[in-house]
Amino acid sequence: MENPNQPRKKRIGFTIEDGVQLRRRVSTRKARRGNNKKVIAKTNENDVNNDNNNTNSSKENNNNNNNINHTTTTDHTVRDGVVAGSIAGSLADIIMHPFDTVNTRQKVKRGPSMLYRSMTFTAAHILRTEGIKGWFNGVSAAALSALPSNAIYFGSYEFIKSQSFKYFGTENAKITSTTYLAAGAMSELAASIVYTPFEVVKTRMQLGNSWLNAGEVSPRVYTGTFNAFKTILNNEGFLGLYSGYRACILTDCTYSALQFLVYEKLKQQIEERYYTKHDGIKIDFNDTQILIIGGLAGGIASVITNPLDVFTARIMTQQKLSMEHGGGYYYNGIIDCCTKMYHEEGLLSLYQGWQPRMIRFMFLAGITFTIYERVKWILGWQDDENDDIDGF
Repeated sequence: MENPNQPRKKRIGFTIEDGVQLRRRVSTRKARRGNNKKVIAKTNENDVNNDNNNTNSSKENNNNNNNINHTTTTDHTVRDGVVAGSIAGSLADIIMHPFDTVNTRQKVKRGPSMLYRSMTFTAAHILRTEGIKGWFNGVSAAALSALPSNAIYFGSYEFIKSQSFKYFGTENAKITSTTYLAAGAMSELAASIVYTPFEVVKTRMQLGNSWLNAGEVSPRVYTGTFNAFKTILNNEGFLGLYSGYRACILTDCTYSALQFLVYEKLKQQIEERYYTKHDGIKIDFNDTQILIIGGLAGGIASVITNPLDVFTARIMTQQKLSMEHGGGYYYNGIIDCCTKMYHEEGLLSLYQGWQPRMIRFMFLAGITFTIYERVKWILGWQDDENDDIDGF
């Protein structure tokens, strides 16, 4: 056995064992270098691919954002209009219902009658003979139709307006005015399919159970909203729920077109003057300002369209005449109604009920637009918050 304490003998020459070990070391180093090169190359390739993918993704995202930006905005606008309009319109309709009842009584009464020529006397007479309940006759029909009809009404208006501005722009004043008029009228037309049957029931119930014009056989007696629907369907058929539909559409479409035109134009004028006066600062309308602008728009449109509303109320509520008075109905359409009223009651009869109608629509439009703009602001603020969270 070799003594470990003895000094090792120096090897002479290059042995076979040394060659084997050297070959193993060289092979190991080559393998390591090859693996490192592959890892580096793969890493660089991945980095390049990632950069390209990021660049392409950014381009695609930008393109997609540009393509869907208007669609998303439109979707939000229509959604905001549906939600805000349904809430605002429903609350305002119920709050202002007593004025509508007084307005209907004044318009429907034929012939000279001091009782229904005055808004104050009409309201006092209803209160004295029927109580507060008489002011709210038909309010359940109005409440049932308010939510869906206002949702369709404001949602359609926002959609038509946004689409028109998308294709025609907003630079031309004539185009914007036409847009407001068309959007207001078309949105009313869309909603009328839903609310007209409820409007017929509401208007007839507002007259009470003892209302009777000269020559009519007997007063209508309804025990409630659903009973009114059932009675009309049984006695007049489905079309009875759309009595006076053409007059109603003419009145409401004209009113809505004028209301939105005045409202949008007043806001636009105030915005331009404020922007010029305050060196490019955009005005942020508060609730009081919207209430006043909306009230003015509703009041102006209601007075202009009052004659049409008289025709609508009379045609909607008229009953068949007795055989002694020729049978059939007293009015045979809008033209016939206008002609008979002018010859029998004079020109001023076309403006029966203009005071309660104006007061009602001033508050109705003011309250509606105030709640409408506030709810839209809340929904828009929530959208901005969500966008900030998503992009964080």
